[in-house]
Amino acid sequence: MVGILNESYIVTLIPFGLALCFLAFLALDKLLIIILFCTPLSVELSELVPNPPFNMSLPTEPFIFLTMCVFFVKLIGERKFDKEVLKHPVSICIYIYLGWLFFSCLLSEMPIVSFKYLLTRIWFISCFYFIVTQFVRNEDNISKYILAYTLGFSIVIIYTLLQHAPSYFSHDTSYRVMQPFFRDHTSYGAALALLIPAMIVVIKRTRSDFSITFFNMLLLFLLCVALLFSYTRAAWLGILAVGALWVVLKLRIKIKNLILVTVVATVMIAPFYNDIIYKTSKNTEVSSTDFLAHLKSASNITKDDSNTERINRWKCACRMFMERPIVGFGPGTYMFMYAPFQHSEDRTKISTNAADLGNAHSEYLGLLADAGLPGALSFIALLVTVLVTGFNLYNKTQNQLTKETVLFLLLGLITYYLHGFLNDFLDMDKIASLFWGFIAIIVMFDIKEKLAENETHN
Repeated sequence: MVGILNESYIVTLIPFGLALCFLAFLALDKLLIIILFCTPLSVELSELVPNPPFNMSLPTEPFIFLTMCVFFVKLIGERKFDKEVLKHPVSICIYIYLGWLFFSCLLSEMPIVSFKYLLTRIWFISCFYFIVTQFVRNEDNISKYILAYTLGFSIVIIYTLLQHAPSYFSHDTSYRVMQPFFRDHTSYGAALALLIPAMIVVIKRTRSDFSITFFNMLLLFLLCVALLFSYTRAAWLGILAVGALWVVLKLRIKIKNLILVTVVATVMIAPFYNDIIYKTSKNTEVSSTDFLAHLKSASNITKDDSNTERINRWKCACRMFMERPIVGFGPGTYMFMYAPFQHSEDRTKISTNAADLGNAHSEYLGLLADAGLPGALSFIALLVTVLVTGFNLYNKTQNQLTKETVLFLLLGLITYYLHGFLNDFLDMDKIASLFWGFIAIIVMFDIKEKLAENETHN
């Protein structure tokens, strides 16, 4: 009453805040589902308030921060957590990765920026990795996890398609029609590519009920339509690549034979390297509404603004790495520090010094610049460990549903591994929730498989 009398209507949020606190302590699994549903629908503070002192996704990041706090309070208070998760090789890689980021923050050029970057990594990993490993111990929750995100995302997709339709789904308007929910079409496409294989998991795990399966197939179709009209080349190529990998696995083609073919092809192509570069430089295709031309423009390294600006950012990252190869300039600082490293011959008509048009456009090169070689290697070691864990589990498990679940989640992750060469979105809740969540599910299955093996041997 006092708040309303003084026109401070923000006090009306207090009951919702109290309800969330009760959920966090008494029904953390329910809060996690709410977070997942809201994540695709979240809007950055900068979209609501001009020039805020800091930026965050609303309402999800405050929820995620609350979840992290509850996680640590329970961890300290109860002094127990699943030891199998804590000592799993993937978890160990996460500790090393976060540990090096912390060390790099201490020597950062912009400590406040770096520690905020580290904090966001910690709350994403706490919420979507450690808590999710416990949430999906009940395997029914795997479908709930993916569906909660997908249902929220479907609202964004319908909104985006309605915004896009008046221009007849033209390429020129595809970049921003998903705002304010996604920054641009690249992050939107990355989320779609991650989610499409995961929806196949949901269909396989719910196929006993025809009506539910039919509804899930409609959601999958909606995701595919959205991917098509996203005009995100990296996402298209990622889906094509994992589709080819799925064929290889189903045909039981041995990996060593693939490696042999790759090596032979490389040796045969190498003498024509200069000719290939010359032909590529003559490719005049730029981003286009024509789907084949748009895909072909990915190889146009001299005319397409998107590609040439990426190369400019990559070169800046490499120059920054050469200057500070061990600790980097500090996590999250690339966008504020790269401007002096641009060379005039590399600048494009969309180049900027204002730190307002994206990051290094590469998870890997961005980490090289931000956290040095150890930072990049620790992240790559994490990705490789997840792949090794997943494919070993795929090969040894006798449970067909587990095999298919792990495979399609791996394929979803691989789309982002590939996307990571061209963009970096792990600072976004919309991508981090899927990326770390899928890893958590794979780790949970690996732990269950090992426990079952131990019981059999005993």
